[in-house]
Amino acid sequence: MTEPSCTSVTRPRERPLADDVLNAMEPGEPYTVGELVVLLSEHQPSEGTVRNRLSSLVDDDRVIRKQHSERVVTYRRPVSGNSD
Repeated sequence: MTEPSCTSVTRPRERPLADDVLNAMEPGEPYTVGELVVLLSEHQPSEGTVRNRLSSLVDDDRVIRKQHSERVVTYRRPVSGNSD
């Protein structure tokens, strides 16, 4: 029995870096994941990719996450010198 060969799969999208997501955000303005996907359309990111980048930005205290309800979450880039 022959083992199947592994081939690399090229992803058709260029994934935005966390800094790309951060730079797309105006300081102090709230954004949903869907809004950021639209703003980053040149990279054609999936919502999961943007959510992952936002998660790393939140972990690094570069973006603030706010859950408004079970289904509504916004992300905000702090205004310089203000972490709220």
